[in-house]
Amino acid sequence: MLALVLMTAAACSSAEMNDTASASSADFAADAAEPAVAFETSADDAMDGDEALFDEGVSGRGSEAANEAMTTGSTGSEAQAQLIDLGRDIIYTANLDLASTDVSGATRDAVTTVEGLGGFLFSQDTNGQNNTSRLVFKVLPAQFATTLDRLGGIGTVRNQAVSAEDVTSIVVDLRSRITTAEASVVRLRALIEEANDFEIIAQLENQLLDRETTLERLRGQLRSVENQVDLATINLSIVELQNRASVAVSLTALPLHDGGQRCSMGQGQNSITADGPTTLCLQITNRGDVTLVDLDIDQPVLGTSLEDFVLLDGTVDRLAPGMTALLIAELDVTEEVESLRTTVIARGVDADDEPAGGEARSTSPALWIQVPESDELPGFADVLAGSWNAIKTIAILIAIALVAVAPFAAVALVLAPLALWVWRRLPQRGAKAPSKPPMPAPPGPRDLNEEPVESTVSA
Repeated sequence: MLALVLMTAAACSSAEMNDTASASSADFAADAAEPAVAFETSADDAMDGDEALFDEGVSGRGSEAANEAMTTGSTGSEAQAQLIDLGRDIIYTANLDLASTDVSGATRDAVTTVEGLGGFLFSQDTNGQNNTSRLVFKVLPAQFATTLDRLGGIGTVRNQAVSAEDVTSIVVDLRSRITTAEASVVRLRALIEEANDFEIIAQLENQLLDRETTLERLRGQLRSVENQVDLATINLSIVELQNRASVAVSLTALPLHDGGQRCSMGQGQNSITADGPTTLCLQITNRGDVTLVDLDIDQPVLGTSLEDFVLLDGTVDRLAPGMTALLIAELDVTEEVESLRTTVIARGVDADDEPAGGEARSTSPALWIQVPESDELPGFADVLAGSWNAIKTIAILIAIALVAVAPFAAVALVLAPLALWVWRRLPQRGAKAPSKPPMPAPPGPRDLNEEPVESTVSA
């Protein structure tokens, strides 16, 4: 009886959830059939939150949108309609870059075009200083290809990327977890009503709060995924068309030879350690508004030219605006390469091959290739070369020191005679003054004990 009650309550909750999800997208696509969910679980499994055994049928949402897509006749709509007929939940996303001489007018035309096909403007960012505009549109999947085609006619297409992500398994998994969480919440509420101990009631209420929080989070994730499925996203970027030539270049390296497979995946680095086989990855992109011809490169460190590279993707004969060419060169590097830069030069032309936009020039960031030190002992020639280099280094240092001291030595030679003359003119501190004869002592009183001195007077 307890299991029967749980199954009945879960079925009711699942039905309410499906009604809510379908109502959120009722303005754009109708449900063709309600998903049927069957599960079997015990009371202990509901308390522990274990995954329930279930068998869920795939939803048939979007059948009306599929029928509408089949009648539009636009390229790509039939393929999308077939995916919807198969019951797959797919998220469509597109990135479209346009160039126009009138950015404001192209922005207004884009909004009018999307709204005329049943979509709407989701966000807009217009920069008058740079004369650019970025817009995000939401459209029906059935009108996705048609909208892209019409937006491409507003200006010159620089770049276009379209992706489709199948999220059917994610939707099925979220619905299964929601069903299990709902059954657990129902069971906890029933246990709370039957409990008489306050401590047990408090514990059950804490668990109920956690289960309800988890349930709401899962429902929010499901709504987010379903909203992305119901409405495709188009990211539109509009820049000013100035008829100028511009090129961008990127040079990276890989320490191996693989025919450029990793270069095509963008795994090159600006600093590597290589000992022998090395692959240079050169990527050239036309960032201007005109076609680039007569491409050439300048690489003074290695001395390689465009003929030394092998074209892996794209073309270098006529590089259209927004297009990219990928080239590789396989080398054997045995010495360290410091600050390797590559400059690309190209000329801009219009549709009639007349000069337009001037010359384009760009230099890649510095590339460093280090060679690991060898573990072998140096030979006699290596030691001799090292000694000679050390002698040259010492000689250079001595020469630099002499050059630095030379001005002060010249000043000292000029001032030395003057200092000597001044020193000689100054009195010597150590010289003694001329001696004088001693003065006689003044006469004093005679000593009483002194005998008188007889004076002799010569005749």
